[in-house]
Amino acid sequence: MRCYKKYIFFLIILGGVLLSSCYTFNGGTTGNAKSAYVAFFKNEALNVNPSLSQILTDKLKDKLLRETKLQLLTSDTADMQFYATITGYTTSPSSVGSGDVTLKTRLTITLNVKFINKTDKKKNFESTVSSFSDYDASKNLSDVESVVVDDAGTKLIQEIYNRALNNW
Repeated sequence: MRCYKKYIFFLIILGGVLLSSCYTFNGGTTGNAKSAYVAFFKNEALNVNPSLSQILTDKLKDKLLRETKLQLLTSDTADMQFYATITGYTTSPSSVGSGDVTLKTRLTITLNVKFINKTDKKKNFESTVSSFSDYDASKNLSDVESVVVDDAGTKLIQEIYNRALNNW
């Protein structure tokens, strides 16, 4: 009976090890791709945050380096290629209280994204993605801009990453 319990324990441990090696919890599926290229995000929004292109480009590069084994290249010869244009950078009321007083303001960032996967052309896409972050309407955007840009930018990059590498 005691030997039987050791055998079951061994199988549970072995099963856990095998399952954990088959699935990564934070990395995306890169297939046969070995390299990625992230083009500098163009900013064509009517309202321009001068540092937004650099912030979003760097966020995507950082995410790819942290969560995949892809090598980042500085040319479009890479297996996976990301291109994006910032097409919107707007604020609008998101929450209104009594007397039509704005309580929260929403910063929305919109991108047109093109993804090319040279190793699996079925995964190529071009689409519009947007994300937002709300802030207290009593504050000026310039006072909270770094925080709300970081929040909305992180959501945007996650959406691009999920679409390209997790088939979402």
